[in-house]
Amino acid sequence: MSLTFSAQGQFACVSTLVETETKIKGLLLNIPAEVNYDLFLFKHDENGLTQLDASFQANAAVEKTFAKVQPGAYVLVAQATQGASADPVVFGWQGYTQIDSQEANDRFEQRTPLSTNAVIQGESG
Repeated sequence: MSLTFSAQGQFACVSTLVETETKIKGLLLNIPAEVNYDLFLFKHDENGLTQLDASFQANAAVEKTFAKVQPGAYVLVAQATQGASADPVVFGWQGYTQIDSQEANDRFEQRTPLSTNAVIQGESG
């Protein structure tokens, strides 16, 4: 969906129900250079909202969140944290249900670092 902010501090939200284990990728794309927008992903349940991920990249053109989630209700929130622009941004998410064993480890922060003496083997082609 397309979204614009008219004032700093404004929020926009979208929600979804997930029926099976899913990898959710939240997206805020085409952010204008002169503003700073942040992105948050929450799980909604009887206890309220629990933050699963957030993206706070200063003056970035793209903000992304990721989470491997179980069935339930989820809310994606965008916030104009610095400035606002009439230029539209793309706001929404993608869901993937075909999850492999490495799927939860595809963010830089969750990586498995190799030791300095690791040997990588494979075929050159």
